[in-house]
Amino acid sequence: MEEKEKEKEKNQSNDSLKNLLIIIGTMAVIYFATFILWNLYVENLENHYYYPYVKIKETGYERVKKMPFSPKGYNITIEKSNITNTYTVKTKFGSFNIQTFDDRFFFFENSDMVVISYPSYDFRGLEYSVILKNGNIFKFVIVPNEEIVEDIFTFVENLLRIRVLEVPELANYDYIKESEDSYTIESKRQEFTLSKNLISTVGESQDYIYFISKKYGLFNKIYYLEKSTNNFGELIMISESQEFWSNN
Repeated sequence: MEEKEKEKEKNQSNDSLKNLLIIIGTMAVIYFATFILWNLYVENLENHYYYPYVKIKETGYERVKKMPFSPKGYNITIEKSNITNTYTVKTKFGSFNIQTFDDRFFFFENSDMVVISYPSYDFRGLEYSVILKNGNIFKFVIVPNEEIVEDIFTFVENLLRIRVLEVPELANYDYIKESEDSYTIESKRQEFTLSKNLISTVGESQDYIYFISKKYGLFNKIYYLEKSTNNFGELIMISESQEFWSNN
């Protein structure tokens, strides 16, 4: 009887150990499966939808995990600041700070300017920080926008060449109708109406007509119409104002 009891206890002990190992094994499988699925989920979010603000459709961004970071081929360095979600960008033309909740960046540089783009902290769209070789800095957000501007240098150069002191002859453009109270723009079978009460200046560059809003705090809205394609868009100019353009 005593041996049977011992054998029984031994079997129970073995059964308990087996059950424990089964539980541990099951938990390990569940853990690894969850880990893999979670990584796939996060990768899908990062590559397609950034919760809940920006879906970056274009590839080519650089993901920055460790700082300071210097992208290959550029005279740019990104460093963390002491303020959450704020970073210092150092370039050959000077330094400036940016705010973003994301770690995906686009970099552009030529002999006249350095441009860095990233998901905006305050607006739904990609923000662009520009520093010119003379040290002037300005920022803008195209809203709502989730695709990088194809030719950023030409786009910025047009912004810099707005002739705010010369009102364009709007009568020369069939797709712009001016009334006493508003401007009506026809673009790709859509019609946009801008109240003159909201517009401070109408200017132009070689490729665009611009309707510049009155200043809202630290920024202006700029509605731009591309002459060749009749494309109409909206951007928010941050940090700089009409005085900046009139001095360029």
